[in-house]
Amino acid sequence: MKSKHWKLIAVMILFGAMLCAAVYAAQAAMTAETERKVTEAEVPAAALASLKKMAAGAKIVEFAEEVKDGHTFYEGSWKTPSGAHMDVLVTKTGDLVEIEEGVRANEVPAAVLKAAREVAGSGTELALERKTTILYEIKFEKAGAQQELLLTPDGRKVEEDAQKGKSDDDEEEDDG
Repeated sequence: MKSKHWKLIAVMILFGAMLCAAVYAAQAAMTAETERKVTEAEVPAAALASLKKMAAGAKIVEFAEEVKDGHTFYEGSWKTPSGAHMDVLVTKTGDLVEIEEGVRANEVPAAVLKAAREVAGSGTELALERKTTILYEIKFEKAGAQQELLLTPDGRKVEEDAQKGKSDDDEEEDDG
């Protein structure tokens, strides 16, 4: 009789482990980043209009669909008039998320170049990009505390901060 109970318990433990593994895999899949090339026709109209506006007449040579943290974005790539490579990422509604522009070593702050060479090694060829990420800072008062919220264009929270009393910005406004 006892061996039947142990077998049942072993089966339940195995089932529980399998369930945990499935949940973990599903969560990992939702947070995984994927990117695939797409055609211009596959880019939503609002995203395409935004990319074309950012390209300012340059020919967009490649489109991609990226999924990050369960959110879908669209990227366009082109060459700038100076010949630099440009990638722009927008939401499906056309909101600007990120700009990546290829830059030369002489266009990068010395401290950045030094740190990169220390990590990569002095003889390593570096591909350098200037990345501009769009974030929105929202300030408000709630429950007697000054709140600051930092959000991405698709509404994901990057940071949240709360402080009792006046914020530094309020003091600057009072001084003006």
